[in-house]
Amino acid sequence: MREARDILLALTANDPAQNNWQASLWTAQTMNAYQALLAGEPQAALEAAEACIAHSADQSEVFVSTVNRGFALMLLGRSEEALAVFNAGRGKSMDGYGTWDEMALKGFARLRAVGITHPQMAQIEALIAATP
Repeated sequence: MREARDILLALTANDPAQNNWQASLWTAQTMNAYQALLAGEPQAALEAAEACIAHSADQSEVFVSTVNRGFALMLLGRSEEALAVFNAGRGKSMDGYGTWDEMALKGFARLRAVGITHPQMAQIEALIAATP
């Protein structure tokens, strides 16, 4: 997955005017981050998510990648940073994706479905539940 990110960065640097194919590649990079999370590779997920956040012009990709970044930080034990990401996203929504809180809760359920858990999941779920 890191190789895919490195290739993507090199391609976009060498051909910055090609926004159409770049958008497709950033979508793929967002999926790479998510797949890395489900595969138990949070560092690769973090790197992919941060690259997408920094380079994608598509706000929906940035939204999803930011959620993925929060998951990756949490799984890496960077609890304060993860909590800051999740708190910063509260109240936001994106057409086609729903609210930030819905994305977080769905993500936690998917991670648990593949056997990945973290104590901070319950903390963030409690914060979401306590908010009207």
